[in-house]
Amino acid sequence: MRFIILGTGAIGGVIAAQLQLNNSSVLAIARGDNFAAISARGIEVLTPSGSSRVPVKVQRSLGDVSWRDGDTVVIAVKSQATATVVAELADVAPSTINVICAQNGVENERVALRYFENTYAMCVMCPASYLSPGVVELHSAPVAGVFDIGKWPAGVDEVAREVAGAFSAAQLECEAVADIALLKWGKLLSNLLNSIEALCGARALNSELARLTYREAVAVLAATGINAKEAEARIALRSSLVNYQKVAGHDRGGGSSWQSLARGTGDIESDFLNGEISLLGRLHSTPTPINDMLVREARRAAIRRDAPETRTVEELLKIAL
Repeated sequence: MRFIILGTGAIGGVIAAQLQLNNSSVLAIARGDNFAAISARGIEVLTPSGSSRVPVKVQRSLGDVSWRDGDTVVIAVKSQATATVVAELADVAPSTINVICAQNGVENERVALRYFENTYAMCVMCPASYLSPGVVELHSAPVAGVFDIGKWPAGVDEVAREVAGAFSAAQLECEAVADIALLKWGKLLSNLLNSIEALCGARALNSELARLTYREAVAVLAATGINAKEAEARIALRSSLVNYQKVAGHDRGGGSSWQSLARGTGDIESDFLNGEISLLGRLHSTPTPINDMLVREARRAAIRRDAPETRTVEELLKIAL
């Protein structure tokens, strides 16, 4: 099995480097300055115990790949880019490849499944950061993170088991689970706070704003028949394997949405996190004013290229309520 890592930022960079170190067959897809850096120097991985450079084969586009039977594509771009990259993938790759969505949210798999029968979900819990080309920080050791996999929308097959074995051997803790959707919903609940962290900072994660955001989501999931408590319990059990540590003497700056604002990318993933709750709320006649507001304000901050942590809990609550 050859792993093609589509998106070599924080999560994709860690996956590519760890699999390469364990002698898996790896090909990374990267763009712009990131492609140039990886092509010239490999992926630099900063960990609690030091740094290393991992040479990885890299291409700048999917059209440059010579596709093989059994290729497994790991999609590690942000959810807002999924529709574009999956359409590009469908234009050049055989429909028989395996596609793994190693992303937050629950919309990515539905997009991939329109084109690829062999679509898998991966529930990722990995405290990694990508803030400069060719360099990733990994704030967990000795296990790099948790990367559980299952066929979408449910089930386990030989591909899932093979991926789980390869990932686990590379210190990417991975179990093949039949009810992967439940884990993905549990992860989504925690990711709803990403926009709050990005806008207001980590201090706001225990605020009234965070509690109201979560309460809305639980009500929406109940309306759809999803057991939020069970989903959270499963996520808590698996995330306990992640051992957060400092890298080069400093803590991780923030999660993926915080990093989007810090890098000034001009977009942010909240449309597919808080926005998923807004969508389901509208489909099931359940009001979601807090999540609606977070979608709008996070998107505006990204478009304006605001720095992270420039808003207050009080002003956001005033807007929503």
